[in-house]
Amino acid sequence: MNPHEHKKLKMNIKGPFQSFLYKVFVVRKVRSLGVDFQDVKSHSPDHVEVVVSGEKAKLWEVLKLSKQPRGFIRFTEVLFQFVD
Repeated sequence: MNPHEHKKLKMNIKGPFQSFLYKVFVVRKVRSLGVDFQDVKSHSPDHVEVVVSGEKAKLWEVLKLSKQPRGFIRFTEVLFQFVD
C-alpha cells in the first residue's frame, strides 16, 4: 500500500454540534493538514457527511483529528470509509 496514493475519505459524523461552526472549523483544519475539502452535507442537526481527498497518510491525520474533542464540537460517532 502506497501512503502517497491519493484517495477520498467519506466520514459520517454524529453528535451535538452546530453545522455552520463545524463547517468553518473543518474546512480550515482540513486545508491546514494539506488535504482537499470536497463536500459537506447536513443530514440533520446532529449528522453531517464530510468528503475530503488527499494522500492516504494525511487522510488518517483527519481521522485522528476527529477523535480530539473541541469546545463546540463533540462527536458521538464517526463512521468512515476510503473511496476511489
